[in-house]
Amino acid sequence: MNKEFLQAWERFPLLCRPHLHLPDLYTRIETAHSHARAATATTDPGERHRQALNAWNLAALIAADLGHTDLAARWCRDQHTLLARHAPLTGRAAIDALQPLLNLVRLTARQGHPRQAFEDLAALHRGVATGSGHISVHGLCVDLAALLDTPVAVQVLRWTGLAMLQTGTALLMRTRQWERAAVHSRTFDHVGERLGPAHQCSLVESMANRHTDDLFTPLLVTDTGKRAVLGCLRAYAHLAADQGPEPDLEALHIMITSARTTTDPISPLFGVHLTLTLIDLASRTAPGHVDPWLNTLVDEVLALPDARPAHEVLTHPRSQEYLLAAQRDALLARSHAAGLSLPETVPLPSLLEQTAQLAHAVVAAAG
Repeated sequence: MNKEFLQAWERFPLLCRPHLHLPDLYTRIETAHSHARAATATTDPGERHRQALNAWNLAALIAADLGHTDLAARWCRDQHTLLARHAPLTGRAAIDALQPLLNLVRLTARQGHPRQAFEDLAALHRGVATGSGHISVHGLCVDLAALLDTPVAVQVLRWTGLAMLQTGTALLMRTRQWERAAVHSRTFDHVGERLGPAHQCSLVESMANRHTDDLFTPLLVTDTGKRAVLGCLRAYAHLAADQGPEPDLEALHIMITSARTTTDPISPLFGVHLTLTLIDLASRTAPGHVDPWLNTLVDEVLALPDARPAHEVLTHPRSQEYLLAAQRDALLARSHAAGLSLPETVPLPSLLEQTAQLAHAVVAAAG
């Protein structure tokens, strides 16, 4: 199997999901600090707690983006340790204590260890499901039997199950464990909708095993975004196995454009992911389309207030081959302004450190 196909398939499942918008770095830090200020200003204990955790989690994410991964990990460990003082926990309190552990799992993955990240996440979910066991996440040892009240609340199990579906599936696909990802996503995708996570993973597994009949079975899909996803999958199946009808990339481009511009459009980031997939396909069969489609995409993402789409275009392996120097510089400047893709670790902004300190103080003071 062509390695470039495998690299492209890692990006599935393509889904329209909410994500954290990333404005410029100063605004990101100021937003985190505003949560910390709100935590110190309110007299409502629940609101103080919620705002402090929001501030701390955002601060840890920004620190990791700026290259301070050890500090980000320490903030996550400190947060969990403080929250675990009130064990045994249930409901929202348990989820709050588990969130920094999930953040540590994601930090492990972004440091280049997706397999270890998945195993840590799976151990966390098993421990929560059974209400027992010791786990180690990014150097932090946790006794889940002591942490969680039993029986474990359904709310907590749903939370870890969603983490397994979203983060866990992505980690398995990233490591090209197609069959395992398909089985895993079927286990946790309780909705099981057509072209949902489980269905997409199963179709990728079929392609990897050169069993493409399922991809060309007629499917009634009315959602424009999902129709575009199906079109992308069918195009890859044709290219990988030379089966099925020749992909009509111009029709697929029209479909994606329609999904991005209708009265009920898909999210900008989902649209960017679909367009990058289309550009990857075009580079293999219709390279004449790549430049105009990529030029339009670059102009669009640079005009967005969210830097994440620009960062996705900048780091996509196929667009990197075709970007002009001026486009690359503009995308890089947009990413750098948001604190992404920095060439080296930058000094920690004092306001960010103050944010974490305020959040720590509020959580530590809670009875």
